[in-house]
Amino acid sequence: MRFPNSAFCLTLLISAFLPFLGCTRSPRQAKEDRYLKVGDKFHRAKDGKLYVKTRALDGDLKPGPEFYREVPAIDVASYKSLGWYAKDRKNVYIEHETSCGLSISVLEAANPATFSVFGYRWGKDSKHVWQNGIRLEGIKAGELVVVPGQGPQFFDYVRDATRVFYGYQEIVGADAATFSCEKAADDPGTVITSDKNFIWNTSEWNDGTGFARTPK
Repeated sequence: MRFPNSAFCLTLLISAFLPFLGCTRSPRQAKEDRYLKVGDKFHRAKDGKLYVKTRALDGDLKPGPEFYREVPAIDVASYKSLGWYAKDRKNVYIEHETSCGLSISVLEAANPATFSVFGYRWGKDSKHVWQNGIRLEGIKAGELVVVPGQGPQFFDYVRDATRVFYGYQEIVGADAATFSCEKAADDPGTVITSDKNFIWNTSEWNDGTGFARTPK
């Protein structure tokens, strides 16, 4: 059974269009001198809080006026952008552009001392793994393997010794030791996934049984 590699497209759609349901922002200040530039990205207000200057997109996807959005109490001196993620000496953050502008928030339970990124929107520390900012429940970070047969940067399937995940969702019932991804010979954008027992179709989901599967 074949199915489109859709997780990447889905996360792009969520990031691009979900914010239109309600953007939150800090009230725009009339005077620029109320903010002091701190480093290359941040601004500190007279109340001591930290902000980024950003723009939202209107209904026609055109940039709106600049405004200041409050961010967590980041340690600017040690702050380092890692693409979709960032970290300082205290915390790991999710840093991403949406139609509501630049947003930065703390990635809960992440250890900045051991955190690193791998692939697009994937991150891990010594204990946990995240995809698109959502933690994979139950996977062992020390045993993490990107299932072969996918692109080096854009991929959907990872596993440890006993569990297989499609993005942040576990494929319950999959055999981790034999789970594989193969690109279709006639369509490299299509991935065929299977283990010793089933051919899996992660484009179909049932609340009772999980991802669709066909016995071999």
